[in-house]
Amino acid sequence: MDKKKKINVGILTLPFNSNYGGILQTYALQTYLKEKDYNAIHIYRDFPEKNKLVQIVKDLAKFLTGKTLVRKAKAHYPFQFFDKYVNPKTRRIRTISDFKDLKRYNFSTIIVGSDQVWRKEIAYGALKMNFFLDFAGKSTNKVSYAASFGLDSWQFDKEETEQIKKQILAFKAVSVREKSGVQLCENHLGIKATHVIDPVMLLPKEKYFDLLYDEEKDANGDCLVYLLDFTEQKQAIVNEISSKLNYKTYAVNKDIVKLGFRFKPSVKSWLKGFRDARFVVTDSFHGCLFSIIFNKPFLIIGNEKRGLARFNSLLSDFSLLDRMILAGDKNYLEIIEKPINWDTINKTLNKRREEAYQFLSTNIN
Repeated sequence: MDKKKKINVGILTLPFNSNYGGILQTYALQTYLKEKDYNAIHIYRDFPEKNKLVQIVKDLAKFLTGKTLVRKAKAHYPFQFFDKYVNPKTRRIRTISDFKDLKRYNFSTIIVGSDQVWRKEIAYGALKMNFFLDFAGKSTNKVSYAASFGLDSWQFDKEETEQIKKQILAFKAVSVREKSGVQLCENHLGIKATHVIDPVMLLPKEKYFDLLYDEEKDANGDCLVYLLDFTEQKQAIVNEISSKLNYKTYAVNKDIVKLGFRFKPSVKSWLKGFRDARFVVTDSFHGCLFSIIFNKPFLIIGNEKRGLARFNSLLSDFSLLDRMILAGDKNYLEIIEKPINWDTINKTLNKRREEAYQFLSTNIN
């Protein structure tokens, strides 16, 4: 592709808020598109405000109360990765008027996704229809890549559904991350959607390993424990598993305390934790994804609070549903002894990558 004629592609996803999976799926999609010689630009949509005045007043109040400093300190290390590796990006967008600034980029295509951009309780506020690209002009090619509803049931009311229909019928192509999403699109929006893999799976594991050249500190254990919603029941499961395997456990999301502030660990140290693990116990969707990408034996503790549709879809794709337990299940010691056929898993992953590549190359103008 002639550099002078590179296609400008905008990528819109959820605000990050120290979300490792959210940051990495954005990095992965943008990196893949740049490698295919598209001019892929992250549309930096932050948490929305109704208008500029409300935004200024709220920001001032947070600054005066010290909340801004605390929030920035906590997210400092994850956002170092975002600042360095998710580039180029637009200026921060928080109000409807901010979207006017996007005209300067002359986007030929805008991709919405991935992550739970279409989950009602997450895509909240006055600007929630942004995730159905209501701000994009008629001449802009609109595509969703691995967009997720988060749940396997329809959450929008009649009025919202009609608003969504109006916007989504203007899309050239719709792809979703879960199999259940295909059915939701057909039943409630009357459109055909394609089921594709999460963006982090677009890149081979070596691409992530290349990021870790300067991460020298060794993992302090063998069994990685990455839990988003800690409970005593989950801790009891972890204790039994570590005892059975004779592995020392370690975590990748333990806060770092410096000068009285609590900092979230860096994205690279999070990735390195998965790379160095001999076994993984997690209730995280992206924790599950990176266990598969890095070929690490794992056990998933089904996160019912955050939604099981995405776990069920992912694990069934790779014939790994038997690696997930729910609260109250007692067969986890049997599960961890079962070997995983990584040759078969990797062949499936390569096939799904090719399908995703074909979807993107066909639908980007």
